[in-house]
Amino acid sequence: MSAPFAIATDDLASNGMPIALREAFGSVAGIDGAEAPGADAFLPAGPRVFSTRTIERVARTAERLWSTFDAEVRHALEAKGAAELARSLGFEPHEVDLIAATPSILAPPVRADFVPTRQGYRLVEWNVDPCLGGLAGRVLFDCFGQAGATRGLSFRDPAVALVPTFARLKGQLRGVLVAIREADLPRWRLNAERFAEIARDAGLDARVVPLERLASELSEVGALPWGVVRFFHIEHVASVRTEVARLVEASRDGRIKLLYGFDTELWGDKQWLARAPIAANLKSALSRAVPETRAARDIAQALLAQKNKWVLKPHAGAAGEGVVVGREQRKPDWRTAVEQATRRPGWVAQRLASPRPTIAAYVDVRSGLIVRRKEIETLGIFLVEGRYAGAYVRSIPFAKGIVVDSSSNFNVVATRKGVRRAESHISQGDPVELLPALRRLWRSPSPAALGRRLRAFEGLAIEHLNTGGGSLKEATPEGASRGFRRARMPEDGMDVSAIVRTLREDLLPFCHDKRDPSYMPHLDIPPADLSIAAGVLVRALAQDPVTWTSSRAGTFVEQEVLRWLANLVFPQAEQAGGLACAGGTQANLHAILLARNLALPDTARLGIAAAMRKFGARSLKVFASSATHGSVGAAVRHTGVGDENLVMLPVDAADAVRLDALEGALDAAAREGNKIALVVLNAGTVGVGAIDPLPEAIAVAKRYGARVHVDAAHGAMLLFSRRYAPRLAGIELADSVAADPHKILGLNQGLGALLLRDYDDAGAVAKDPSPYFASAPDAPSFARFTLDGTRPLQALGAWILMRHLGHAGYEQVVDHLFALTDRFVEGIESAGGYELYTLPAMNLVAFRENGTGGGARVLDDDSPARRHVSRYQSPRGEFLRAVFVNPATTGREIDDLLGILAGR
Repeated sequence: MSAPFAIATDDLASNGMPIALREAFGSVAGIDGAEAPGADAFLPAGPRVFSTRTIERVARTAERLWSTFDAEVRHALEAKGAAELARSLGFEPHEVDLIAATPSILAPPVRADFVPTRQGYRLVEWNVDPCLGGLAGRVLFDCFGQAGATRGLSFRDPAVALVPTFARLKGQLRGVLVAIREADLPRWRLNAERFAEIARDAGLDARVVPLERLASELSEVGALPWGVVRFFHIEHVASVRTEVARLVEASRDGRIKLLYGFDTELWGDKQWLARAPIAANLKSALSRAVPETRAARDIAQALLAQKNKWVLKPHAGAAGEGVVVGREQRKPDWRTAVEQATRRPGWVAQRLASPRPTIAAYVDVRSGLIVRRKEIETLGIFLVEGRYAGAYVRSIPFAKGIVVDSSSNFNVVATRKGVRRAESHISQGDPVELLPALRRLWRSPSPAALGRRLRAFEGLAIEHLNTGGGSLKEATPEGASRGFRRARMPEDGMDVSAIVRTLREDLLPFCHDKRDPSYMPHLDIPPADLSIAAGVLVRALAQDPVTWTSSRAGTFVEQEVLRWLANLVFPQAEQAGGLACAGGTQANLHAILLARNLALPDTARLGIAAAMRKFGARSLKVFASSATHGSVGAAVRHTGVGDENLVMLPVDAADAVRLDALEGALDAAAREGNKIALVVLNAGTVGVGAIDPLPEAIAVAKRYGARVHVDAAHGAMLLFSRRYAPRLAGIELADSVAADPHKILGLNQGLGALLLRDYDDAGAVAKDPSPYFASAPDAPSFARFTLDGTRPLQALGAWILMRHLGHAGYEQVVDHLFALTDRFVEGIESAGGYELYTLPAMNLVAFRENGTGGGARVLDDDSPARRHVSRYQSPRGEFLRAVFVNPATTGREIDDLLGILAGR
């Protein structure tokens, strides 16, 4: 062994320990770069023991670094491609060819090395490759165990984290071959065999094969390819070019799949250290963990002037290979090194970290004495798929003062049993005193810490909004399902950086950007900037406006929004008011519950059947047109009125209810002795935006003593506009109106309203008071009159936007959306080849190709129109539909869509 293991422990064994250690290590050969560690004159006294807190803190930093590096590499790969990216980073031509030809099929494992300094642990090396020194740490830990040096210690085996990764390959591979150069077998055999064991643990056939003999293993072609673990670095390719050429050929013709292809070198490239601080939300944290790192060519003069403060690093190399430390060089040699580094794009310069020394304990095998040495110790962190998987240490004599040195060797890291487990940032503890890692989720230690946590997700939101949606947003349901990687709920929890990375990889690519001005297929209202920002405030305040005791002033915010909306719909009704709910579906359910209980006042006490008998009613009827939203039918069913008592009325060519049919149905119901509970009218149907003739229909309903509910979840927006409000004339005569602030105000989903001309009607659906909701007698409360027991203060977003835009601002928005609608209608009519379902009453247009009965050609798999329009299946056949709800849409997007539909 070229240098001893770095070890320190307080629990040294008896005088028999040197013999036990020597015997335990005697059978170990070819591990972590050492041919025969048991033959050394000095053996480590035991595993290096770190506190769990230290491991967790450093591991979290490594995970955050990986998240940044991974995003940067992926972005660069998408922008440049593997070959061009490798070339720009300074790889040699033959290396560029390898990187481009052999993509990985597994996420590469990571080693991140940190040294302790007075400022905390700082990163000095970042390697991403399959040749993981320290991976066979279980062997070393077991050797220490045989010598009695692991009592009270716990070991996290990094190999265990790789098993689920390999398990995903079952059924895709014939087996796994670990390819290692024959020259490396004496020093790395156990590490290579550990990879084979991991694959076998995952249920795969696996073995170690010298690279020079790999070709014979691949001579027989099977139904499935072999998976090959490349157990050597790209800089070693020059010595085995013929063998590597065969490996690449086998990869190209499908005989093998490289589990870790040569493209992993991109993730391990030192230039990513120089690029890391570009992530604004991580900048402060990374600046504390990463010494200043720059491309060498950018700071040539600083390197020459301050040679004692800098280290030069090549893009490839592990364990310090090729590193040049300025303070160890003579001036002429350092100048030559700087000149060479600045001529090659693959070199970076890093500020030299000033390490704190540690004391490591060894056993002199000959004398049995304990020897303590002052050393520089490097704490290495393993990451698998970006998550902490284990740790190791390396050390060198402190006198050398070299932070990273190729002659240092690996050893295992252990933690004390009975304390928090190192494998998780969340674990079990004293149930009376919650662990700090858990407590911080509810009580951040500082505003800065809370800000960092929030900005992690803020970055995702901005990334989504700035890119116009995900790259796979047009994926089929099957494709999206395959792309979203499902997993069991983690036993120990995941770090936030890992969750953010999963969201970036598995969720964002499949998300539409509802704010894209060209997105027009559905009635999905794009949220305004202020709504998005308000969402954070809503969750931070955590106010429940249902009760005064859990909301305070938040209750007034919700009441004010409901009063503004009620005044918009019922401007002359002094008793008007409203109830907040989750959306139009819940508002319709609440309206039908009210109508049922008002028609049969004793329903709550007697039940619906007994109440009908008491009032001599044969049945309870609800009337609605065939174009009514499906939530009305569902509400009739769930309130006990029953499907057979929902009278569906025919519509005219514009999907508006026919007045003659309404009057005939009401007359028949009255003559048959049925109780008329409710007439439901529409102000903007979900299909084509139809508006029923409200004044006439309400007059007919009132002649029969019927209560009237108008579903204006979408249509209520017209009331902001002096030009278009007359289309809803008569709505103020209704008894109740469903309005969706999240459809008409530019809000995120989650806020609906049931508006009542007489707020006293709300008492018809009242809950018994709950003792835990008790508050002062004069305190405002919605608790008894809402269907919710608790509700977020979603009205805050509406309150902010309504105050910001005012009535005049919303009037301009409505007029703009209808101008877009008119422009599209004019374009469709003048272009020819299409027919309208009807002239639109709302900002929603249904149309189809002449003579085709639908839009099959327009919406085929290759059509660019698929992301702009949707299908509407009406009783008259299939139509296309475009919805103009985005205030950011301009005439240009309308003209672009017309051009697509015209085949231009």
